[in-house]
Amino acid sequence: MGGDAQIFMENFQYLRVERRPEYGTTSVNLNLSTVHVATYVYHKTLEVLNGVQWTRALDKVFKENKDNDSNLSWQYFGSAVGFMRVYPGIKWPINDEDRIDLYDCRLQGWYIQGAAAPKNVIILLDSSGSMTGSRMIIAQSTVNKILDTLTVNDYFNIIQFDEKPRYVDSCFNRTLVAANLDNRLRLKRAIKFMKTSNIANFEKALQEAFTLFSEQNKVNNETCCNKAIMLVTDGAPENYEWIFNKYNWKPNSTSKRNVNVRIFPYLIGREVADNRQLRWMAGANKGFYTHISTLADVEERVQNYVKVLSQPLAKPTSHPHIMWTPVYADFIAPELTEDNMRLVTSVSMPVFNKKDNSEDAYKLLGVVGTDVPIDQIISLIPKYQLGVHGYAFAITKKGYVLFHPEFRPFDNGRPKTNYNSVDLTEVELTSNVSVVKNLETAMKDGHQGSISMNVAVHKDFIRVSKRRYHYYYNNIAGFPFSLALVFPEKYGNLQLKTNFDIGKKDVLRNKSFRLSRWKYCENQEETSMSRLYESIMRAKRATPEKCDRDLVNLLAFDADMLVKLFKVWKGKKREKIKKKGVEIIFVGTSSGLFLYEQFVDELTDFTILHMQDTISSSYYEQAVEVGRARDEMRCRHGINETYTFSVPINTFLQRGNERIEYLDLNTTAITVSVPVLKCASGGDRQNYTVAGVSGYQMSFYKFDELVSETFGCPNGKYCSIYNGDNSNYTVFVIDHNGIIITSSTKTTVGLFLGNTFEPIVMEDLWNRRVYNNFTITDYQAECHPKNSNGPNSAEALINPMKKFLFTIIWIFHELIMFITEWSFANWISKSSRVSGEEDYPNPADYPDYSVEPPMIDDIERKPCEKSVSLFLADFNAVPSDGIAGSYSYSNSCKIQREMDPTAQQTPEYCYINKDFRITYATQQIPNTNLLLLVVKQMNCICEVNKPNELLKLQLSKLTLNETDECKKLKQTGATKGDYSYQCFSSYEEEGSVNAQTTVGHSAVLLSMLPLFSSYWSLYL
Repeated sequence: MGGDAQIFMENFQYLRVERRPEYGTTSVNLNLSTVHVATYVYHKTLEVLNGVQWTRALDKVFKENKDNDSNLSWQYFGSAVGFMRVYPGIKWPINDEDRIDLYDCRLQGWYIQGAAAPKNVIILLDSSGSMTGSRMIIAQSTVNKILDTLTVNDYFNIIQFDEKPRYVDSCFNRTLVAANLDNRLRLKRAIKFMKTSNIANFEKALQEAFTLFSEQNKVNNETCCNKAIMLVTDGAPENYEWIFNKYNWKPNSTSKRNVNVRIFPYLIGREVADNRQLRWMAGANKGFYTHISTLADVEERVQNYVKVLSQPLAKPTSHPHIMWTPVYADFIAPELTEDNMRLVTSVSMPVFNKKDNSEDAYKLLGVVGTDVPIDQIISLIPKYQLGVHGYAFAITKKGYVLFHPEFRPFDNGRPKTNYNSVDLTEVELTSNVSVVKNLETAMKDGHQGSISMNVAVHKDFIRVSKRRYHYYYNNIAGFPFSLALVFPEKYGNLQLKTNFDIGKKDVLRNKSFRLSRWKYCENQEETSMSRLYESIMRAKRATPEKCDRDLVNLLAFDADMLVKLFKVWKGKKREKIKKKGVEIIFVGTSSGLFLYEQFVDELTDFTILHMQDTISSSYYEQAVEVGRARDEMRCRHGINETYTFSVPINTFLQRGNERIEYLDLNTTAITVSVPVLKCASGGDRQNYTVAGVSGYQMSFYKFDELVSETFGCPNGKYCSIYNGDNSNYTVFVIDHNGIIITSSTKTTVGLFLGNTFEPIVMEDLWNRRVYNNFTITDYQAECHPKNSNGPNSAEALINPMKKFLFTIIWIFHELIMFITEWSFANWISKSSRVSGEEDYPNPADYPDYSVEPPMIDDIERKPCEKSVSLFLADFNAVPSDGIAGSYSYSNSCKIQREMDPTAQQTPEYCYINKDFRITYATQQIPNTNLLLLVVKQMNCICEVNKPNELLKLQLSKLTLNETDECKKLKQTGATKGDYSYQCFSSYEEEGSVNAQTTVGHSAVLLSMLPLFSSYWSLYL
């Protein structure tokens, strides 16, 4: 290790860092910033050293911004020469230290969007015979890297050409598609196995590209902002000036440089006979010529075109180019897991050298930006005003979700492949998709308005409910986002308010109360009532606006009421409650207050004590959902309330050869809850609001004893009809979603009835409309294709060896290439910017020492769609005297009896004769969400009489035909022309990209000030 490296490592190891909540799990140093240099950028070049030196002055600006806003997240400057300065300082690398650090700020979305206006790109890929072999491999890698530099604001397509041009994917013929991840991955796969043949016809290829741009202009009635043709080839026979004169150079222009489309040629391969034609194309069409001789050149040189597209933004008369990214996962975390990675949106803007007398005038110096955590935005929305089942969401101008309660960006702790391009139609689930499309269009266009629609709401793809929602939406002024507030019908129309004066009583001093993690007051750090009381008192003496007065007053009112209830629980009724087997009684209110009284030393299930948000807790939401069918009648006629019973759901059941796991009933508790209503007065009594939810919890076995007593079993002991071993009947108590709360077969507790040994009964209940079916589609699913080699265990051992050998071969190949290139010629750059028809060489300052190895194909995660059928009871379909049903088999069969797989028993067979009938009876348990179901026991099912596949309660992959999949890909993100920024594609006096001069930092500081003056405000 050299001296410089030794000093660096010593400073690195002793950098003082600390944990700060606004930076997640990353330890930081607030006194300074730190610098990261991309691996393949030589850190001792003058450009890098000078850049690092003058950007030190940014520390002062970073600190001032942090002092002005303590919640400010990461601030950073990404340099055009490949280094990044980030504040506060961190120890880098902070992720997996065993892997090569391939992070380059210039390839990140915030940098690319900040450096240039959105672009429409057509890639012309030469597939003629001369591109065979290594040239095609390098060309494919070049195209892939170009695709990686595109953002969701861009549009693109790829045309391969030999004797004639062909679109690499017929789905996208003659169109430009959104550059979201789905489309980019699809076209990456399309070029992976491209074949080469014949001779390249540049004339037809260029004409096709210009024709496509012209057609898109007519279809979308827009100028498409920046337009570029990326020409990837091993050489051109002529410069095709007449084509550019006809299609590209604007009429009456005094200069050929006034062009419609920029040309960026990429010359592929080491041994190239002549590059003058491609260099001329770049110079005459305001583009950039790049020579990619080996795979080592791809990473560093492909993104040079961004510098060219940035130049119009430096135009003196242009407005600041401020860009916001779609949502993405913050990579700065000790481990890349769901718990450590935060979702953020970034705001960035370009930084230029604005010294008019400089040779480097208007040259892009880099991009400056900051992150805004999504959870920080959500925290600004008053949750209590939305109420139970109410929510808020925001989308971008492309219709992509910024945040939404149904937005699920992670899969098994890892970000999904297309998580930052989820469309609104993929999270708002309704049978009338056109209504959602209308809502999305109105929000993308920045309109204000309201709309109502019926939706199916699921919980973890197991429970389902149907609701009617009212949506109120508006554009967020000054930002490219639109916000919607969503309220359920009836109980979402009203809001509780009180004139309770907190100054009269110190009810908030009670230490037994717990608070939801809401922002009652500024800088509130804990959910302790006593601490909140102290904050409120300080706020009253200083600045009252630091607390939400309405929320605090409602909280104090609830606390005052609950104190009286607390005394009852502590009094004479305590022992009576305890004898009934109740372990805990609780109340959660709409103000976020939670109060409980525990009657046993140790709870069977502690989950309820760890729920940190009252109105979003399962006991609260289910009680309101179940009760709302009768709550209007409660307000009008004073009928009895509905009690909601629930049990933890068993999600482990797998049919077939997979294992079956059962709930541990020793740690299973039954939760019973009921909503507390505040009905509207006067003639508007059909409207009401939920003030809170109260309930209790008991162990499963205590509840099971109560059920046994109901069947006449003495003292809750075993008796034949309910839990006798020789009983001919199976008894179930099932809830409104078909989940088994308890049964005489204890192994079925927590399962869906259709997943047990009685699925045909569930099918008959479905046919009788006792349960209605709702098909829920997961548009955000990911599929993991199975290994085509099958489950052979030996193959599993061979495949890693194949990959290891492949890696060794690749390393050996790259070593040979490195040795053969070790000459003076390797220090000469093969990319340069040209002006007119002149040929100017551009010497490079350093070679590329580090190259990313090619990706080794593994099990690929691919976006897909899955669906599941969920069930919701309609108790009105059950007569007061119940239902007696039967099901007849139409065929005779012999089948192995379904058995407990954990038991060591000899297989048994049951014989079913033709016309055998299964009989059952069911009846609703009054004032509950439960059905009592008694079935004549039969633990086997004929193959010819298997129940409907919809009864499996299991997500199944949907297979889309090519037409439907193609239509979906084209529609997603298809909005064009409604940009929330000004578009600058070119201007006459653009400077040279290649001028290299050390500049001061004053221009950068001036450019940064508008960015950080106020980075976020939210208007509701």
